[in-house]
This record gives sequence, C-alpha cells and structure tokens, in this order.
Amino acid sequence: MTVPIYGQRVRIIPHPYVDPAKGTGAEMLCTFGGDQNDLQIWRELRMDARIIIDDSGKMNSMAGPPWPE
Repeated sequence: MTVPIYGQRVRIIPHPYVDPAKGTGAEMLCTFGGDQNDLQIWRELRMDARIIIDDSGKMNSMAGPPWPE
C-alpha cells in the first residue's frame, strides 16, 4: 500500500491485537512517538525502523518531501 501524502510504501500485516469489532480493524504503528502497544507490536513483528530525524534534529530525505510553504 502507498501512504497518500508522501507516497511511502508500507506493508499490511495481520495481527491478532487488531479487532475489527473495536473500530476499523487496522492499527497504525508510530513506534517512538506512539504508545507501549505500538512498540510491542513493532518488536514482535521485528519491523525495521525508518529514521527520519538526523543528528542535528532536522528531517532527512527518509521523511519524504517537505510540506508546501
């Protein structure tokens, strides 16, 4: 699947934590800005991290194109 705003490709992975009876049936992970559940699922699935902030605290090319001014 492609994320609409930045065109980043993401995988759709089934997980027993997601329950369609409690909402959409989808879970978006935000590993280091999210909550403990996000980190737990990220670790369980051994997902890669996309590091988008460089050592100077600025967004790098992995973050996608800048927002229009």
